[in-house]
Amino acid sequence: MPTVSFVCDVPASVYLGGKEISDEPVLAPTDGRLAVSVLPALSDVARLSYTVVLRFANGRLTSTTGGASVLDWGEGIYEVRLLPPLLPVRHSPVTLAQSGEKSLATLYDDGEMHLMCEGATFFVHDVPRLVTYSLTSSEQGEFLVVLRGNTESKQYILVLSSAGGGTVLHEHLADRIEPTEEGVLVTERIVDMQSRTRTTLFRSGGAVLRREFSCANRRFPDLLLPYALLEAVQCGDLDEACRLLSPELAVKDALADFFGEFDVVCPPKTGNADLIVATYKTSEGLCLPRRFQFEVAGGVITSVHEI
Repeated sequence: MPTVSFVCDVPASVYLGGKEISDEPVLAPTDGRLAVSVLPALSDVARLSYTVVLRFANGRLTSTTGGASVLDWGEGIYEVRLLPPLLPVRHSPVTLAQSGEKSLATLYDDGEMHLMCEGATFFVHDVPRLVTYSLTSSEQGEFLVVLRGNTESKQYILVLSSAGGGTVLHEHLADRIEPTEEGVLVTERIVDMQSRTRTTLFRSGGAVLRREFSCANRRFPDLLLPYALLEAVQCGDLDEACRLLSPELAVKDALADFFGEFDVVCPPKTGNADLIVATYKTSEGLCLPRRFQFEVAGGVITSVHEI
């Protein structure tokens, strides 16, 4: 039978069949469904209780409803990450006008935040949950909608063209965002072993004009070199990644193609504990692990194999 463990990103209680469950995995039906209720802590007045339903067939998880991310470790082992939705908040619409064209722009909140524009064209765009924001319009050969704001910890900017049903020209969430004559300068502090800062100049449409990294330049024991490599690849610091590899492996394009875009680096939950896992999101919303084996000699990585 498949087993499921539940992880909640905020303080909350998880109930199955009316009983609160602990951190231990629970058995799921080979064929059927498993429904859990998630109750936020009483002190968290900004979140709502909700229910997640997992459906299984032939011992495999086939679908989820209610909002959850699922990591499929294989062998019928699943890790489900829960996040209770936020309470909806009402926002007043803003009328934007430029060169005789008018649009009604509204931020609305159904537990997640969205920007809706109504006018010559209609479009809706998902945005992060902002605690402060401003909505304005601009004209640079076309009618632009500009949303700037702050989440609890980051700055955010969104520039949309009303042409084409809301074409995204710029969208960034970062520690610091500075519009310049060349484009938008975005600074991000990355939480990793090197405490990196990534500074990127974007042109309209998201193309990268230039990108620079600064870091603590720490040196790591052989045991941590694979993690350091994957962190460097994950954030795009391929110069640092190549420094950790033997000359035969230090090929930037091949390195990016081999690992691709992944979300999390961690030890495996099952199987060989010496392997290192990177998780990848699928189009179905699942997260699947790829397991890698590394060999280290002389202070560099000399071999990488996917298991």
